[in-house]
Amino acid sequence: MKKILIIDFGSQYTQLIAKSIRNINIYCQIVTAEKAIDAAKDATGVILSGSDASVNDANHPDIDLETIKIPILGICYGAQLIAYKYGARIDSTNKREYGKKILKTPDGYNITSVWMSHSDTICDFQPIIQPLMYFTDNILAAFRISGTDIYGIQFHPEVTNTINGHKLLEHFINTTCRMTPNWFPKEIGYSIMSTIDTIINMPENINKKIIMEISGGINSTLTAILINNIAKERLIPIFINNGLMRKNECDEVMREYSAMGLDVVYADRSEIFIEALHNVSDPEQKRKIIEKMFIDTFTEQCHIMNLREDNCFLCQSTIYHDIIESDEINAHHNVGGLHEQLDFQLLEPIKYLFKDDVRKLAEVYNVRPQLIVRHPYPAPGLAIRIIGTITPAKIAILQEADHIYINYLRDNGLYEHIWQAGAILLPIKSVGVMEDSRTYRYVLALRAVTSVDGMTAGCYKFNMDDLTNISNKIINEVPGINRVVYDISSNPPATLEWE
Repeated sequence: MKKILIIDFGSQYTQLIAKSIRNINIYCQIVTAEKAIDAAKDATGVILSGSDASVNDANHPDIDLETIKIPILGICYGAQLIAYKYGARIDSTNKREYGKKILKTPDGYNITSVWMSHSDTICDFQPIIQPLMYFTDNILAAFRISGTDIYGIQFHPEVTNTINGHKLLEHFINTTCRMTPNWFPKEIGYSIMSTIDTIINMPENINKKIIMEISGGINSTLTAILINNIAKERLIPIFINNGLMRKNECDEVMREYSAMGLDVVYADRSEIFIEALHNVSDPEQKRKIIEKMFIDTFTEQCHIMNLREDNCFLCQSTIYHDIIESDEINAHHNVGGLHEQLDFQLLEPIKYLFKDDVRKLAEVYNVRPQLIVRHPYPAPGLAIRIIGTITPAKIAILQEADHIYINYLRDNGLYEHIWQAGAILLPIKSVGVMEDSRTYRYVLALRAVTSVDGMTAGCYKFNMDDLTNISNKIINEVPGINRVVYDISSNPPATLEWE
């Protein structure tokens, strides 16, 4: 498939570039510079991402532009790298430009607000670097290398803070690269199922079962639906209850799966999960224990059903974000974990889809709306929303409070305006007065954020009446809580979860 290739030099916005491109129905792929030459064979254009590095660093990220014979667009660091290679001086002043800046258009009107995130400036450039736009302070904002289809821009068109930035990307892709739309949900679904159908029906695979862990999240749900459409009698989805989900969530998810025609194996291991977490307060240790328990439970189910590497596939709901994260940052539970332990032949049907792609495809394949719009939920569940040690009593308190919070959002039309919401039980107690008596109970924090993809997020700006109503309802109805606070921190510097 023809594509736009994005060479990632380490920018926090690289995935936003890809999502912006896929939103205009163009297939794109993110690769590191080391893999760029091979990946460029089917590409019609290349985008060089930003970076926190400087071209003046001794070991700065690099790419040989001479090997790329198709149009190139450099963004931020990518633009500085291009300019540097064509003789410009890059001034590292250590004065970081972060935030909005105004472009000076050719007719002199300051009409376009863009987003900046860099500390280097392109200076003393030769005539071969043709200026296309300047900022109002007369610093170069965009350029073209004379006689080529190589361009550079000193701002980020992929973020929503840049007004009409998507149009710049569209112009490069449609006009310069001459690429037409080729990324549509229905066709993507057909392609995925066709590929999987070919693999599982090879002569040596025709009798193999397909086992997968299914969580209630949209990624695993869509994966199961796609497999179910082509191999229902061979699919074995397993739903593991770890005792750390929201109130009634296990029953609700199982009902949804039944309504969609999925025959799911239910494994209740809540007691052994919670027992394994007894007296554990370190968040990373919590995650490792839960991951190990999931793997042990899944392996146990395989033994019970006599599923081995010679008679079974392991299917995982890895998405593109997981692949990129594991390749560049650290191991992700979907990329390693089960596969390393079980050593089955691996199927990853949706590994080239972003979360946005998954949701669009889920609509095409009639995944239940409640699951499509469901907020992202951490794999360790309430274990990382109970700060400090975990007890059955704390789990019960948090489940009740979270249930009231989420239901209020749904009942008042707020849920779908929020990217992720959840309640966090803090390891501190405060003095209060209820029914003319002194109380000493837990403090509950509420978190609600708006985001495009979860990489950056800001707090949702509630009406104060809503916060008051939520707080009053929780304090009045949940024994053990007498104070509710709202977390207004953004991500970054804070994280979405508290642990």
